[in-house]
Amino acid sequence: MTELEKELLKRFLDDNYSAEEYEHIQQLLRKPEAQGVMEEITQKDWKSKSIKHIAPQNLLDRWSKRLLAAVEKQEGHKQIAVLRNRRSLLSYAAVFIGLVLLAGVSIYFFKTDTGVQSQARVGDTLILPGADKALLTLADGSVVSLSNAKVGTIALQGGLEVEKKNDGSIRYRAKQKERPAEIAYNTITTPRGGQYRVTLPDGSNVLLNAASSLTYPVHFSDEERRVTMTGEAYFEITSDALSF
Repeated sequence: MTELEKELLKRFLDDNYSAEEYEHIQQLLRKPEAQGVMEEITQKDWKSKSIKHIAPQNLLDRWSKRLLAAVEKQEGHKQIAVLRNRRSLLSYAAVFIGLVLLAGVSIYFFKTDTGVQSQARVGDTLILPGADKALLTLADGSVVSLSNAKVGTIALQGGLEVEKKNDGSIRYRAKQKERPAEIAYNTITTPRGGQYRVTLPDGSNVLLNAASSLTYPVHFSDEERRVTMTGEAYFEITSDALSF
């Protein structure tokens, strides 16, 4: 990657780029080496005098809001194809933010016969809930601003309908009995000051707190339900959910 391209990525992280540069930045983020470059920029910035005084949580706040603003710049605030093959803007942002803050990532493993409620929390910092605000990254890399999406069907994927309910939460409903051969994953990411509730494909409910993310398959297997989470969330695990 050239020095000019690295500078463009840095301008994106600094929220200092034009509309023309943003088109080029999206192309750069598709490159395999983009992740490493962004990590390097982040580490240098953290050591620099300009941000030494910024607390890690404040840095996360700044970057998460910038990412949300960048996505919502797109016309219509609807489904946005940012990156394909799950190399979305959020995916890269989550990587370098996590590295800088040394955020722990926990994998929560639930047997399908679990019938009790459980509460999950990662880290020692209490993150207060906020307004319903989140981004949904679909399996194809498209990004949907859930706070701006209209009530009703917002996506169709893997034989499932992703629906936004009247209360603002989303749920997954089966449109066909057969499961796709390939496992597809979705990710919900909330900024600081945001929260979101989702009903997973197995019927379990998750309330995702501020500055958190949840990655889950659009179809769970018969043996286990496995999701990956950063931040804080409250899980209501159901034992009589529909089998997908």
